[in-house]
Amino acid sequence: MDEIVALVENLASRTRIFATLDTLENLKKGGRIGGAKAMLGTMLQFKPCLDLSSGEVVEAGRQRTRKKSLIWLKEVLESEGEISELSIIHGDAPDVEEFATLISDIVPRDQIRINQLGAVIGTHGGPRVLGVTYLVQ
Repeated sequence: MDEIVALVENLASRTRIFATLDTLENLKKGGRIGGAKAMLGTMLQFKPCLDLSSGEVVEAGRQRTRKKSLIWLKEVLESEGEISELSIIHGDAPDVEEFATLISDIVPRDQIRINQLGAVIGTHGGPRVLGVTYLVQ
């Protein structure tokens, strides 16, 4: 039992989860941001960048376009040093394969898993949400 607890604690402390949203609409619907902020953010094409590594949703940045938000995710991966067990998670993101190719210089493409988000998490993130989860060494 002690070995299992130690393993889980070790993995939890090394697990990272980052994501970028394509729209602010679901944050507005969920009451996380107000209507005015959502409207302004939509007009300016803001893409929220989130860090969920601690178990809480923390804003980690804001990018002005989808392309810049995906580059931001790549930069997060590059800043980590050695990583393993990389998965791309998404909610019907049409550019998920492009993103996998973009990061294939960090983790070889055949070692990247791609998974769709479930309905509950996907509802909060909205369509085209895209993120990464991985272990740091």
